[in-house]
Amino acid sequence: MVGKLKQFARNTWVLKGLVGWRALFQFSKSNLGLEVCTQDHGFEVGRILVLAPHPDDEIFGCGGTLRRHILSGCKVSVLYLHNGSLGNPTGVMDPAMVPVRQAESKAALKALGGGDAEFWNYRDGELPLSQDTANKLKKIISDQVPVRIYVPWIGDNHFDHDRTWRLLAIVLRDLNFQGQVWQYEVWAPLVPNRLVPLGEVIEEKIAAIRCFPSQSVSTDYESGILGLNRYRGSMAGLNEPAEAFFATNASDFLALAQAIG
Repeated sequence: MVGKLKQFARNTWVLKGLVGWRALFQFSKSNLGLEVCTQDHGFEVGRILVLAPHPDDEIFGCGGTLRRHILSGCKVSVLYLHNGSLGNPTGVMDPAMVPVRQAESKAALKALGGGDAEFWNYRDGELPLSQDTANKLKKIISDQVPVRIYVPWIGDNHFDHDRTWRLLAIVLRDLNFQGQVWQYEVWAPLVPNRLVPLGEVIEEKIAAIRCFPSQSVSTDYESGILGLNRYRGSMAGLNEPAEAFFATNASDFLALAQAIG
């Protein structure tokens, strides 16, 4: 028990995050207005940028939605911030995992219908929130001019996911970004204001999830993620699974980030 308590105490980002939960839910509640997106509503044509903490988060969190974007004629780009070297049952960093996980993500994007992949290859847990890193992301956003950026939910219970949205917040403070920011869920349920039905694209999402055999060894992600999608659809009265998001413009995303601290 002592060892577990020490490990919990070291994860100070969790403790800090708890302080912001009241502000987070107050902000979310004031900005809610649940909309169900269809192929004709919510999928404007343009560049789509996904920030994935690790290879697989983009598929688990928003793979079906990315498939819908592709069907709408959008060009999808995924930026993988960490290399996934801790993604093995031992919990010990393994450089041999890096090419494996890159290949899996490329195969998953192919299963969705295509997409560009860029790998920054920071080791898990080591993404620096530095000006140099911010400048790299700022250049990508400025060059691509995406209509929408996907980023992990601010309340997602994972250190690397936390660092990912914080990096985006740093960048957007200095960038006149006119697109939308859609937060997706992987490790913790979010408070949704957008739902994307997956009935027409669920087979592609399943195929993409199955492109990660290295990760399914220790965790049944297919059952977990599809269970989450079924829950989202059922609770909204849909007869199909759905992906849930909290969508805002850039200024509201920054206000929420500031509220969390």
